[in-house]
Amino acid sequence: MRSMGDSDFFLQENGFYNYGYGTLELHPIHVKGNHQSCSLPSKVVKYLGTYGKILGSFNGFLCCGKLGKNPLLLLNPTTRTYMQVPIPDESLIGSQLRFGLIIDSDHNENTDDYVLLSVVTPHEWNAGFRFNILSPSEMIWTDFATIDFGGRNMILESSIQVKGVVYLVSDGGLYFEKGSEFFWPYLVSHDMKTHTSKFLQIPKRARKGSCYSNLVISKWGSRSGSGDTDTICLVGLWRNKFSVWILCSSTDNPCLYWRSVFHMRIKAMGLREIDQAKVAGYSVVNGRTLIFATEEKVYGYDLWDGTNGKIEELCSHGFDGADVCFHPFSSTLRCPGPDAGNRLKFGTKSSREVRPSVKV
Repeated sequence: MRSMGDSDFFLQENGFYNYGYGTLELHPIHVKGNHQSCSLPSKVVKYLGTYGKILGSFNGFLCCGKLGKNPLLLLNPTTRTYMQVPIPDESLIGSQLRFGLIIDSDHNENTDDYVLLSVVTPHEWNAGFRFNILSPSEMIWTDFATIDFGGRNMILESSIQVKGVVYLVSDGGLYFEKGSEFFWPYLVSHDMKTHTSKFLQIPKRARKGSCYSNLVISKWGSRSGSGDTDTICLVGLWRNKFSVWILCSSTDNPCLYWRSVFHMRIKAMGLREIDQAKVAGYSVVNGRTLIFATEEKVYGYDLWDGTNGKIEELCSHGFDGADVCFHPFSSTLRCPGPDAGNRLKFGTKSSREVRPSVKV
């Protein structure tokens, strides 16, 4: 899950988390010349890359794991404190589990009070997806809901929670006949307070190219300056042209609708030398900044500037054109939970770094 005010982002190869280990990079978000160094030492980032895939990120906490590995690791990489978290059901080891960290804002507005939300892919094609919730203070998984996501595969890694509602977006593959209710991609929302779910159609303009590049949902920030999340945004890419819509409602019309807020070619943003470059991944961070990776570099663009902004090169990366995903990160000194008394330890032996003494 995403939070507002992040200073860095992790970059990791996209895909199922049973890879077990792989390259992980951390880079600062420095839009409009606000350059800064990363908030974590390289040895911490290196260890996280060897443990498994980052499954979720929220307010300085990370949840890491991999297929067949139990427990998961919930940690604060800044203080190096961690706690072990079991998966919801040991019989699910080997299933495609996806995890995200969310605030339990319906019960407590304190940002230190959060829960883990797991979305479990069903074994049967037409079965519902299971939502399970765990509070770090209790360390007990409880069944929360079973949700029908329709006929399409859901991009569970990009699930987000805004104002007590969880949103997920489907893929765009062409595996339904035209005329089917699931022919075009869609969103599913689930209100955690009322336990009601809805299917949300995507804008008609977002259909173009959706079968070639998956749509992405992110948090959209409030312009009030409070730093709060206002709503969600939907980002699409077609022929190196980004389009962004935000989900809206009004007191006069409670029905949800999409409003277009951005539509621009990468070339027009100021990146003229890569007019036909492959975009390997993209997201929106801090409720306003579009970040995207090409085969070699990562760029940022402030969407609140509209068409008057200018693209900024954020960093180079070493993923050689592979599809990547972003995990925003903000350093914090908060403890991830009451049982997080363990601490990652790093040492040296013969001038070489040794593996942290963590038993998982």
